[in-house]
Amino acid sequence: MNKKILILIDSHDRNRFFKRLNAGFTECGMEPITITSLPTVHIKLKLEGINSILCKKEKIIRTNTRYHLEKASGEESDKHCRKIYSSFHTATEKALQTHEIHSCIIWNGSRSQSRAVADACKKNSIPTIFLEITNIPGKLFADPLGVNSESLLYKDPTTLKKGLKITNHQEWRENYIKEGLTSHKVKQSKRTKRINYAYSIDLILTTVGIGINSSSYTSIVKSLIKKITQKKRRENTGKEKKPYIFLPLQLTNDSQVLLHSDICNRKAIDYAVDYSKRHNLNLIVKKHPADHERNLDKKLSELSSENTIIISTENTFKLIRGSVQVITINSSVALESKIIGRDVKILGKSIYEKVDNENLKYLLHSHFINIDYFSNENIRNPEIIELLNRGLNHQPP
Repeated sequence: MNKKILILIDSHDRNRFFKRLNAGFTECGMEPITITSLPTVHIKLKLEGINSILCKKEKIIRTNTRYHLEKASGEESDKHCRKIYSSFHTATEKALQTHEIHSCIIWNGSRSQSRAVADACKKNSIPTIFLEITNIPGKLFADPLGVNSESLLYKDPTTLKKGLKITNHQEWRENYIKEGLTSHKVKQSKRTKRINYAYSIDLILTTVGIGINSSSYTSIVKSLIKKITQKKRRENTGKEKKPYIFLPLQLTNDSQVLLHSDICNRKAIDYAVDYSKRHNLNLIVKKHPADHERNLDKKLSELSSENTIIISTENTFKLIRGSVQVITINSSVALESKIIGRDVKILGKSIYEKVDNENLKYLLHSHFINIDYFSNENIRNPEIIELLNRGLNHQPP
């Protein structure tokens, strides 16, 4: 009998990714069971012969939503977060009672639905694997406890695998930097600009009682208005003045900033301005290409007009290479900077804090899994086995 693995599908893009895992699951003797609140995803999976559970409204469970991303960002109310948490927690409990679940896969783990599934699995001693992109082409982060400061790697850096002999790191590094200097585009920023009309169908279906909407009507309307009125930022790149410090900003509502740092973009700017003045250095700031926070735009514009900072839209790798130091909250640019060989000051919590030249190659070539999130090719062995082992080799008490 095939071992069953529970997979949380929290978006249509995530469904695209996890469907690529199916061929590999079959090779490993695994049967996926999906859990989702999206009716269209549920229907598609059912038609493809995949066991899918559609969440519905359930009795409210008391829980602390302080560290739920929707609550921390102000996107949703405490009441709505508890409603979603209760729906997914109850559905997961029922799935664990009905099926002999071997393990569970969750993306990121920061939102209410993710917290609910993770809590239910932990309660029932089900190994869980949390996944996240790394911004390193073809690499995926997988951890048994969570991502960033919640991860096992952050809490215990000694878990970084150093057993393998890495022989091609220098060649890989040279090719990586060469490619980054030629074209360095953030793939996530492209996806955030797309309006997936399947969500409109989901909204209609959940309104008539089929499934449950993980987003409140208020947040949906705000999101649509933001996407429709979203304007392309004017390419107003200031001329580089060396020597300079480089500050790459992050998405304002990113879980990395809201849940894994006490420093927001605005505070990071204030810190970098003060730091650069004290060290008699120029400061170049680059805003995240997918961030359209108007208050932040206003602050940057004011500082730029005062000649306090230089706003740039230049290739990130070129800005890193030309800098004397990089300051970041906890962006993956910290890792890119260390690969290039620049000193990095990290203001928030990050798994890259304790990465030095000695263990950098092990993180890249041994700890990260060779899976490309943005590819359309099926994912097979041995990557599937390595991914699953991240949860099976460490089961939290």
